[in-house]
Amino acid sequence: MLQQEQMFAGDPQLRINPKHIPLIEKELGDSLTAHGWKVVADNSIHVGGCRVVTNDGDLDSTIATRWHELCRLAAPGGVVMTARLGRWLENSLMQNLV
Repeated sequence: MLQQEQMFAGDPQLRINPKHIPLIEKELGDSLTAHGWKVVADNSIHVGGCRVVTNDGDLDSTIATRWHELCRLAAPGGVVMTARLGRWLENSLMQNLV
């Protein structure tokens, strides 16, 4: 998949929380390097999330984005409720990191 997917061509980066660097390098480092990927520490990404950055675009799989999408799909209150919940989740996550 790393080679076949067009989006992942052109200097792809896997951006993750610095706490995940040792695990990712141990488990996936050789494969990612062989396919031209760089693993980048990013303090703005909470533990458990990641972001793929390429020349053609980004793929956001951060915790906040996944929760936001899940709530958007499930919430009967629609977009307004989802936006409020998204802000609450982001604030809660930030407080837990301090």
